[in-house]
Amino acid sequence: MKTTISIIILTYKPNSILLRSLQKISDICKSGKYSIEVILINTISQINISDLLQKNKYAFNLRILNIDKNEFNYGSTRNLGVRLAKGEYIIFLSGDAYPMSNNFIDYFIEDLKEKYIVAVFGKEIAPKQAPKGYLYNEHAVWFTQYEKYFDDKKRVIFNKKMMIKSKNPNDKVFWYSLSNVFSCYKRNFLKKYPFDAIYHGEDVMMGKLILEKGFEKVFDSRCLVEHFHSSMKDFFIRSIHTWYFRIFILKSGINIKIQEKINFSKDNNFKLNIFKIYIFYILKALILAAVFSIKLKQMILTRLIKEKRTKYIKKYI
Repeated sequence: MKTTISIIILTYKPNSILLRSLQKISDICKSGKYSIEVILINTISQINISDLLQKNKYAFNLRILNIDKNEFNYGSTRNLGVRLAKGEYIIFLSGDAYPMSNNFIDYFIEDLKEKYIVAVFGKEIAPKQAPKGYLYNEHAVWFTQYEKYFDDKKRVIFNKKMMIKSKNPNDKVFWYSLSNVFSCYKRNFLKKYPFDAIYHGEDVMMGKLILEKGFEKVFDSRCLVEHFHSSMKDFFIRSIHTWYFRIFILKSGINIKIQEKINFSKDNNFKLNIFKIYIFYILKALILAAVFSIKLKQMILTRLIKEKRTKYIKKYI
């Protein structure tokens, strides 16, 4: 009997990357090893996803669900996909990410066959044509930090015991790390433990829950996915969401790790001006100031709402 797989893809303004990913999944499906369904949850934009896909025929069962932008948050939307899914294993893939390996499902399933492992996430790399500036450097540094914990299959198996015994047990951002850009879960686990209904960081909160409940998760570098944002505008918007999440939801504190970025740049012969790195961190300080400003505004609003002082609430909305 074939192993059943549900692949849930969240899309917004879908493009050619999605088409390439669907074609790769279709080619894998033709091998006959797996019974695959793909669930596209598309946040409505000016791009009609049905028009984009109408000329393509795939070997898997495809379902498309359109939702409004105001209905979307990462946690709730993924939980919706899980409720619709029928597969024994659930793979999440971002609509702007492209799986590099033809064997990624094999690797995911191999890892999840172990009793206590309930989630696996892959390694994100930038496209070859990506500009090798600061954003490329920061992206690469994040995934380099896993290498010192690799086993012979270039995986990191995370568990609470390993975290406690490490030299940096308080680095919550690292130990709870889990990315739903490209990940796979046991469906039964997600049915019992759904994602938190939050806009950003639902995957890291799941990583935290996994360790606290005594389960294990895996970073598997064999599961390569091409995923990178080079837009400065996107970088700053994501940074605000990320820092707000880390400080006020995960409560991990502020850990910049600037020296790691500088060392990585030198070790890989990147022609990256050190002065520019410091400029970026000055900008990050401004982002942090914006984050605390948002939190202060929320606190003021909460207080006013409790006191039912409606005429002042309008000033802050």
